[in-house]
Order: sequence, then C-alpha cells, then structure tokens
Amino acid sequence: MSNLNPAPKHHPLIESGSMSSLYKEVITCKICPRLVDFRTKIANEKRKQFKDWSYWGKPIPGYGDPKASLLLVGLAPAAHGGNRTGRVFTGDKSADFLIKCLYLEGLSNQPNSDSLDDGLELNKTAILKLLDLAKALKGNPQDFNQALAGLSIVTLFEKPSLRTRLSFDIGINKLGGHAVYLDQQNGAMGSRESVKDFALNISTWADGIVARVNRHSTLTTLAKHATVPVVNSLCDLYHPCQALADFLTLQEVHGDVSELKLAYLGEGNNVTHSLMLLAATLGTDFVAVCPKGSSPDAQIVKQAEQIAAINGAHVQVSDRVEAAAGADVLYADTWVSMGDTTPLEQVKQKYMPYQLNQELLEKTGASTVLHCQPAHREFEITSELMDGPAAKIIQQAENRMHAQNALLITLLNPNFVK
Repeated sequence: MSNLNPAPKHHPLIESGSMSSLYKEVITCKICPRLVDFRTKIANEKRKQFKDWSYWGKPIPGYGDPKASLLLVGLAPAAHGGNRTGRVFTGDKSADFLIKCLYLEGLSNQPNSDSLDDGLELNKTAILKLLDLAKALKGNPQDFNQALAGLSIVTLFEKPSLRTRLSFDIGINKLGGHAVYLDQQNGAMGSRESVKDFALNISTWADGIVARVNRHSTLTTLAKHATVPVVNSLCDLYHPCQALADFLTLQEVHGDVSELKLAYLGEGNNVTHSLMLLAATLGTDFVAVCPKGSSPDAQIVKQAEQIAAINGAHVQVSDRVEAAAGADVLYADTWVSMGDTTPLEQVKQKYMPYQLNQELLEKTGASTVLHCQPAHREFEITSELMDGPAAKIIQQAENRMHAQNALLITLLNPNFVK
C-alpha cells in the first residue's frame, strides 16, 4: 500500500490514508469514452506502472487531463472474472480494477469534449446526453419499461425522504427493476455493521446502490468497497440528482441553459454546491446569495469558477441580494439543513432578507422560480410565489424521477439506449 499525495479537501474519491498503487493510478486518469473498453485500457496502462501520481498529476497518455471528470467517480477491485451480464461492463481477469461508481459530485469539465461523445465521463457533452435521455424517458416511458428488467437496486437511507425515496422507488419500478428500501431500522451503517461490510454484502446480491447519507465519507467508503455502482442521492456536501432534475426543468422551460443566469438565495449547502457545479459545466451564469458566514464551501466555489471559465460562464458569491439582479431563475432551499434542529424562527432574522417573494421576482426580472423542497412557506419562499405562474417547483420534483432513471440506465444498462 502506498500513500496518496495531498489532494483537494473534498475530492470525491480520495480519502485520507492509503490505497493500492493501481487504485491511485486509475483514479487520477480521465475516464475513457466507453466503459466497456476502459477495463482493457487500464489493464494495458497498468503494466507501465506509473508512479507517484497525485490527483492533480500527469495524465495517462491518451486519456487527457486527469482533472477532466469528477462527476464519474469510484473504482473497486474486480470481484468476478468473465462476463457480468446486465452491468455497465463485462469482467476481465486481466484488469484489476473496474469503474463501478457514479455518484455525481465534484463536477469538472473536459475541454476537448468532442472525443467523449459516447462516454459516461459526465462532462458537458455527456451531461447533455443524459438530460436528452431523461426527456426521452419522460416523453415515451413505455419504450423503457424493461430497461432495468432483472436488476435489483438497494436504496439506503440515513435521512428521511419523500421525493428521493418515491422518485427512485417508483422510477426503478417503471424501468422494470426492483428497488429494495433499507433504512436505519435495520441498524445504522457504521454502528451495527461497518460501512465497508454493508458495501461488501449488498454487492453480492444487488446490481446497484443508491445512498442518501449524513456524511460524504460514508459514500466514499461505500464506493471503495462496493463492486456495484453507487449513486449519491444526497450527502452533506452534494445533492447531484437534484441538480440534474433542476437543469432538466430549466431546459424544458428555457431551452438553452447557457443563456441563463441562475440566482440561488439562502444557506450555502449541498444543493448550492451541486447546482453551482452543474451550472458552471453547462455554461449557466450562477450567483449564490447567502448571508455572511453561510456561504458555499470555498474550495467548491473555486472549482466551479475554473469550470465556468472553460464554458464561458460566471460564478459569483455575494451576501447582497442586489447580486441577483438580472437573474432569469430564482432558487431557494430551506434555511435549516435536514438534521439541523435549529428552529426556523431562530434563524428568521438572518435569512429573511433572502426570502423569495413577489417583490424580489419583480426587482430581479426573473421569470422562473425553483425550490428543491421540502419548502417552509412564508419563510424561504412565500405561498404567493410558490403557487404562482413563475413557479416550476412541482415540475422540478417530477423531473427527479426522470433524471435519476436516465442516470440508472446509463450506469446499469447503457446498451439499452445505443
């Protein structure tokens, strides 16, 4: 085992401690266009024994910039030889590691995206393809009712949920798959059994894992030890499936999202991070308007700024509501994150200037209002606005299922749509 060089604080793959040198090599390269070919390419590159790579290090020849794709994350030992039907890839005894985890966080962008047209490397091109698939699923659901036939997906929940649970459960069913719900009544992960053992055991039965967890570190541990794909349905740092649904909604309402300015108002949190990163990747101008002391994570902001620069977009963080002027879209989330027991009345004075209301809508000139829900009416958003014609909030909630289904098909049965 060899220690990794220092990596960004919130890097989605690298944890403190040590990993095998091959794991280190694979996570630092850009994922190739076709996952089914990646196992062979990695097996070939493995023999060259690249040494001393940090995350920001030298790319594998032919794979481009290793910073290109952090949306696609997670690698694990190949637990099986031979073919693995119904999976993203087939097994290969010559390959020690296989891609197996897409949980959509720390987005990055690939400048030379033309070479990635068929990839799961979710740069701008691939995200747009995924959103196109989501629209096809929504428009013609009957065409996809066997896309996950014979596959079982475990949905792990450490946090309460309405939209996430139902959209995944019903969505998987609509694709012909089988969703198995597992909450903390069966014993908390890391308490009754280690997260590692959860991952190892579930991988023997299920074809995928969807995890809504308290801590991002739980996801990285699941990703490290599972041998099936792991999807992040929410953690303390990111809410990527929500962001996909948000931009699916914006495409439906506005068309080209690169022409938009999106203003998020409230607490800088996991929703803000994923929304900001996806906006930067798709070329949408983004401003997070947050009270002092409640801004998004500075490292994630910096990452988003770098991505935005590549895509001709602008990312801004401000504590002044005036920064939302000229926005096409206003976005709110609850002022108190799930799990935080602080009463809303206690933070009302701090956040009330950032409330979404009719006056703000008129001042900014925005035409669309989004909220990821659950919403606390008359706190972060007024009922007048939430029930008004500018609100696309229920459409946004519906799109959780379609965006997630597109993601699951892309992961578990990509040949279905080829």
